[in-house]
Amino acid sequence: MAMVSTPLWGSIADKFHLHRVLMFCCVIGLCTSPLCLIFIPVANQDICSGKEFNGSKINVFEPSTNNPFMNSSVSSPSEDELDGFYPDNVQTEYVVVDNDVTHFTAPQESATSNHGDSLRTFLTAFCSMLFVYMFIINWHVLIDSTTIELCNKYTGSSYGQQRYLASLSVVVMSLVAGFLMEWSERRGAARGDVCYNSRYFMPLVLTCVSCAFIALFPLSKIEVISKAPTKSFYKSFFKLLKRLNVFRFLLVLIITGASKGVIVTYLFLFLEDLNASKIVIGLCPVFECLAEIPCMYISQRLISKLGSSAVMTIGVFGHVIRQLANSLPTNPVLILPIEALHGVTFGFLWPSLVIYANQIAPEGMSSTMQAMVTAFDEGLGELIGILIGGIVYDRFGPRVLFRGMAACCAVLLLMMLIPIKDTKRKEEEKV
Repeated sequence: MAMVSTPLWGSIADKFHLHRVLMFCCVIGLCTSPLCLIFIPVANQDICSGKEFNGSKINVFEPSTNNPFMNSSVSSPSEDELDGFYPDNVQTEYVVVDNDVTHFTAPQESATSNHGDSLRTFLTAFCSMLFVYMFIINWHVLIDSTTIELCNKYTGSSYGQQRYLASLSVVVMSLVAGFLMEWSERRGAARGDVCYNSRYFMPLVLTCVSCAFIALFPLSKIEVISKAPTKSFYKSFFKLLKRLNVFRFLLVLIITGASKGVIVTYLFLFLEDLNASKIVIGLCPVFECLAEIPCMYISQRLISKLGSSAVMTIGVFGHVIRQLANSLPTNPVLILPIEALHGVTFGFLWPSLVIYANQIAPEGMSSTMQAMVTAFDEGLGELIGILIGGIVYDRFGPRVLFRGMAACCAVLLLMMLIPIKDTKRKEEEKV
């Protein structure tokens, strides 16, 4: 989805000056897309899968006489009754007990669900998630390009100082959402009907606030991103891709995206293999955000002093260290301090990628270049990391996967150390 939708939305925004309109579409789509969950049917479930036991009586026929286990000395088969032996959803009339009374066998009945089969459930959920993801990923593209251009025009602000607020909001809203969901569950349990309407109410409120800011934003400030692109729009774009520094930049996006995909997808499976507690698993995103916020905030100062290419190199080096470190622990708690490297691999790296893309973008193609960043990093890169990572994880284990990813990032790091002269780049001090 990222590979297809982000370049399309970015080029439309640049070519037809529809940044504000597309931002409205993304915000409204983010509000309405959770409603897709309503239309996902429940998959078939075996009626015998329940774990609750009732108090019904089950007739037990004893075929043998003088069985000490059943306290029976009669010479003919007798009946005993066992209470609460089978789940509520198992319907049976008798249980046969063999002579040694070691196991029970019973005919079991299953019912067919009226909510649709598993395939229909999967396809509906898959299409719904694609619909949701389309708005999420394109919102990132549009808001990043807008922020960069505005920071270029108005001094005293930087992308990192704006972007860290998004990271902070993730922490705050995660706590608020968790509190509301817990409150809804307890309130519903008291009434005998659990309701999660807050999951629809929260996006609605946030969308109204976002739309108000977009609508009230002075048009004069948004015109900075509405410069007409060059006449040969696509010609300029494909010519850009032939430049050596841009090719290396795309490699950075793909490989670091693959590294990120491996961490996001398989680190938690590795923690499960290490028998990590739910608390440790839940603390991983907390450590990531706590490290990301200060690094994101100071990233602009670092970029101003060293340049975006140098900060990119630091971010790639962070991926090497992080992947190697992930392959070492036998105690899952040791993963938590390693997750603090997220500040380097994202807090430093992502602003440098966004700013560098803006620097090499032709006139009027800022959104298009930001779309390419997202497409190659979160689209192609993560796809490669997840697919190949799954094969390696299954055949060789997680430690080999993390070390292999570290080796790929190390090769990329060596390539980053090779200087490439590029006279067409914009001055970094203007960022």
